[in-house]
Amino acid sequence: MASIFIFSAVNDEASNIGLNVMEYFFQSMFNAVLYGWTPEVFPAPIRGTACGVASFWGRLFGIIAPLTAQSLVPNAGLKGSGGAINHILYLAGGITLGCVITTSLLPNKALGRQSM
Repeated sequence: MASIFIFSAVNDEASNIGLNVMEYFFQSMFNAVLYGWTPEVFPAPIRGTACGVASFWGRLFGIIAPLTAQSLVPNAGLKGSGGAINHILYLAGGITLGCVITTSLLPNKALGRQSM
């Protein structure tokens, strides 16, 4: 979330490259959590189905998000539309912050116990 907000403030090539490197690093951490932690929170009898459903929703919204952003910025190719593009980045950062807060509020009853 923070990197998305920072990305909207940079304007030079070195900053863009540095932030892209940071994004790939955090994306790798995200994937490690997604594929390492998600299976552990579901009981064994439904683990495969639950991980499949979670993966489906992630991929579906990964497809929908750029289409939604495209409709929110109809003149993205025109000069002076940088403000509208930054609004999209702020929206994405806010949604990401909401996801982090929601995930942190989930109960973790499996901590310290063996899965079924």
